[in-house]
Amino acid sequence: MMKKVIGIIGISLVIILISVFISKGLQQNNDPLLDKYDLNGKSTKQLVEYLENKLNEPYGLSANINGNSLMIKDNKEQITIDLDEELFYLSMAPYFDQTHPCGIHSLITCRGELKNESFDVKITDTITQEVIVDKTMTSYNNGFIGVWLPKDRQLTIEITKDGYQAIANISTSASSNTCLTTLKLT
Repeated sequence: MMKKVIGIIGISLVIILISVFISKGLQQNNDPLLDKYDLNGKSTKQLVEYLENKLNEPYGLSANINGNSLMIKDNKEQITIDLDEELFYLSMAPYFDQTHPCGIHSLITCRGELKNESFDVKITDTITQEVIVDKTMTSYNNGFIGVWLPKDRQLTIEITKDGYQAIANISTSASSNTCLTTLKLT
C-alpha cells in the first residue's frame, strides 16, 4: 500500500513539474498597456512577430527589443518583458540600395528596403561550425527578417537572394545589437 501511495505522489510530482515547464514556455503576457492595443494573450515571441509586421502604428505606440527585454510603451504607460535567458532576437534587413544605421531594433518604426521578399538564410556558429539556421525566410512587412538565436554565441550570417549574397559576423550577448542593417547584397 505504501509503495502505491509513493508511486502516486511521484507521478503527481512529475505531472506538476511538466505542467510548470510547459506553462513557462507558453507564458503569456497580460498587462493594461497590452490590453489597450489588443496585444494581451500573446507570448513574447508572438508579440515580437506581430509588432514586426505592424506598419500602421497607433499614435504613440513604440516597441524596442534589446538583448534582455522587449519594451512596449505609449505616451502614458510602459511595460518591459524579460526575454528567455537562453535566447537572443536579431532583426536583419538585407538591402540592395537603401539602409539606415541601427543598433537596438525598433519593431514598429524600423523599415528595411526589401519587404515581403524571400531569402535563403544560413547562420553558423563561428567557433563550432554548428548550423543554427539554414532555411528560406520571408521578410516582414517592415523589410526585416527576425530570428531567435542562442545567446552568447559568435555567429556568421549568410543571406542569399537571386544570386546576390551578404555576409556578416555577429555576437549574441546581452549587450549585442539586435538590429542588423549592414547586409548589402552584392
